[in-house]
Amino acid sequence: MSASTPFSFLSFQEQVHNALNEADEAEFGLLQDNEQRICYVAKLLDAKGLQPNYRHGGAEKNSELALERRNEGNKAFQKGDFNTAQQVYTMSLLAANDPEAACLALANRSAALYNMKQYKFALKDIDELYTIGAYPKHLLHKVAERRARCFLALEQRVSARNAFRNTITALDDAKLDQDRKTKLRMDVQIMLVMLEKGVLVDAPLPLEETVKPPSLSGGVNPNFSCASDSLRFEWAGPTEGRMGRCRSAIRTGDTVLVETPIVSALLHERRHTHCWHCLERLATALPCPTCVEVAFCGTKCRDAALKTHHKWECDFLPTLRESKASVTCLLALRLASQTSIQKLRECVEAAEKRDVRVIGDEKYDSRDLSNFFTLVSHTERRSPRDLLQRSLMAHFLLGGLSKGGYFGEKSALGAELGADQALVGGALLQALQITQFNSHEVSELVSRNNDAEPKSLFIGGAVYPTLALLNHSCNPSVMRYHAPGGVVVVRAVRPIQPGEDVSENYGPLWTRESRDVRRQRLRDQYWFDCACEACDAEWPLFDEIPDDAIRLRCGGCGAAVKFGEEQIAATCLVCGHKTSVLASLAGVADTERKMELAKMRALDSSVEALDMFIQILEAYNKFLAPPPCKDFVLCQQAVRKCLLQHGNWFQG
Repeated sequence: MSASTPFSFLSFQEQVHNALNEADEAEFGLLQDNEQRICYVAKLLDAKGLQPNYRHGGAEKNSELALERRNEGNKAFQKGDFNTAQQVYTMSLLAANDPEAACLALANRSAALYNMKQYKFALKDIDELYTIGAYPKHLLHKVAERRARCFLALEQRVSARNAFRNTITALDDAKLDQDRKTKLRMDVQIMLVMLEKGVLVDAPLPLEETVKPPSLSGGVNPNFSCASDSLRFEWAGPTEGRMGRCRSAIRTGDTVLVETPIVSALLHERRHTHCWHCLERLATALPCPTCVEVAFCGTKCRDAALKTHHKWECDFLPTLRESKASVTCLLALRLASQTSIQKLRECVEAAEKRDVRVIGDEKYDSRDLSNFFTLVSHTERRSPRDLLQRSLMAHFLLGGLSKGGYFGEKSALGAELGADQALVGGALLQALQITQFNSHEVSELVSRNNDAEPKSLFIGGAVYPTLALLNHSCNPSVMRYHAPGGVVVVRAVRPIQPGEDVSENYGPLWTRESRDVRRQRLRDQYWFDCACEACDAEWPLFDEIPDDAIRLRCGGCGAAVKFGEEQIAATCLVCGHKTSVLASLAGVADTERKMELAKMRALDSSVEALDMFIQILEAYNKFLAPPPCKDFVLCQQAVRKCLLQHGNWFQG
């Protein structure tokens, strides 16, 4: 394979399997732990003369491309298309291979942002330009004055005065004729006089609009700090494992979980639209100093990434992108690259000593990496072929870290792995198994001008150690959405009574797919047979529910009660309680009128509509027994839609 040929991991994996003999596979199948497996693969690949083709870097910084993009931006700017201009200037910034080119791109982008009245972002670009310190001195007066006018627009009068004074100083180096310099100085002096006449204070800056996660309903769980106290967690046996149950009544809309990921990773295809570190959509991007692979939302994320994961991943990312590695592989890599070797060792060892059956009465910190390593991996159920494939991927990721200098010297892996390499390789292999069953997609709601409905955009993946404890149901009691930074918010979509499971959904919903299809999907991906109420009772698909299907709920035990057309009251065959048929039907009829009002309200205010839909859903739950009727499902979908609008939402 030539150095310029894109590396395909699947092709490499096929090469390895073709080179194996029965003795190789039999020997591998006898290995007992992940470190042994990763060490065996290192020796095997060396013996077979097979190694992944790690490219050194990818598309490089390019001064000609930076200049070309900057000129394109200038043309858009001159036409008054400032939005296009700032986007193209960003491309110039990402391609810039020297400090001056980067400063020129930042200065031009700040001008476009100023004309878009994005004063805060323009100031950030100018501050970054000053920090780099390579902007041509004879042009500094331009950005100094722009900085002053940004402050003025934000009513930062003291800062504006200081910036105007700096403008006068910068004019000394301007390559302008004396008359032009004199006129510019006079213009600035006039601004200073006007400022001195007013009240010289910096007004409070307007708060940045950001999506904040809601508070937990029912208080904070003392042992699970990211969960509501209305939740409890317990060991339910080897089949169901650890799970969440309702401790105290949960209402529709209640927030039961707000959790920051222990690890998250952005999809490669989003690397220039979202921050590589925090996954936030980019308003303005800052580049990696050495590669064009990624972008960051600001100096805070860029600096954090360069001190940890991106420091080791930078050279490896082009090869990783070409390999078509899945998001679970990206998560495994990030878990290692953001963690020191010593920390990994401590967490792996702590997880090995922990009894997962003891849960609920002890503190469970979702930020503790050792809790990640206690999540289900099903290693004992995996075939030797499955473990070998994942061992090859773990070795590939380990090699990328080694070439990035994670173990000290930037070097390729040898046939004999060092102790640290074996430890990290074993952790990578375990992480690959864990993320298969415990990772969640991170999404963003996107609404374009011509879209009738917002669409959910898959932007990355994450692992939430507490959310991962919730089991699946094809009729879930909660739904999730994302706030900034990949934070997941989990809220109830129907009332949950004490003792009931608090279940989320792993993909298949009873309204969309038949029981056989759902069970097969879950069997293939998560390795269990679903026994939720929708599967056990084989609920019909949504389109198969009769429009007039109504099953009244017993007011005593909640079971379905049978009733006739002229019947006033119906006796429950389970508990003997008599339920008023007339009152129940009247309650259902009243919800139909309220549903129409809620739909109209949703056009103006999703917040007010949400409250209305929740009240309707609570009424349905009071009067109707499962399986839900069509109106119940439609109302629940409306609740989900309103809740999604409380999370990350890009409108453009």
